[in-house]
Amino acid sequence: MTPVNPNKPKPSKAKAKSLTFDIIHSAIDTAAGILHDAVNVGQKIFGIFGKDVSLKFHPHYVNGLMVLDPPEEDEGILLSGCEANETSYDLVLGNRAFGAFTDAVVSVLDQCMGGGISNRQLMVEAAKILKNNGFEQNPCLYCSDENTNTLFLGGFA
Repeated sequence: MTPVNPNKPKPSKAKAKSLTFDIIHSAIDTAAGILHDAVNVGQKIFGIFGKDVSLKFHPHYVNGLMVLDPPEEDEGILLSGCEANETSYDLVLGNRAFGAFTDAVVSVLDQCMGGGISNRQLMVEAAKILKNNGFEQNPCLYCSDENTNTLFLGGFA
């Protein structure tokens, strides 16, 4: 049995929350102001954030209309704190809440200190920490097979 750290914040169960697409669309309209003529959310977001919006959006123009291409294969690596049907738990310390998965990732990176760790190994170690601390969530790594064994953040973390 793994000893429980008495200084470790207790997990906080939170109800799943969601916003309808109409509410999100309305909020983006409000934030975008003049972009009411944009036909989709991607164009509105791009109008707000420009080229810094995301790797997912690469704007170009066809017949005078902006087209947003999907990312090319292998352009992204996504770490998720849990599976889609699970709750991603928060830790509460004082009046601040933060993700249990984020805390686990930071702990793993602290243990590596400059040695580098692969995306896959980072997820394996973070999952062990979550399990040892009583969190019932399964972190997920979404990327190409080639990127599972590349160094997390190119070895800069």
